[in-house]
Amino acid sequence: MAGKSFICKVCGYKYNTDKGDVEHNIKLGTAFFELGDDWVCPICHQPKSVFEPLPLEE
Repeated sequence: MAGKSFICKVCGYKYNTDKGDVEHNIKLGTAFFELGDDWVCPICHQPKSVFEPLPLEE
C-alpha cells in the first residue's frame, strides 16, 4: 500500500503513508492502519474514523 493517502473529512488534512507525520513522531512508511487507536488528526483532533482513503496517485 505504498503511497496510500487518507484525507480527514473534517479539515482536509492528508495523511500519506510514504511521508508519515514526522512532526508528530510518525515514521515514514507507517501505514494508516498501523497508527494507534488513540491517533487523531493533528489539525482538528478528530479520530481515524473520519478519514477516508484517497485514490492512488498515478
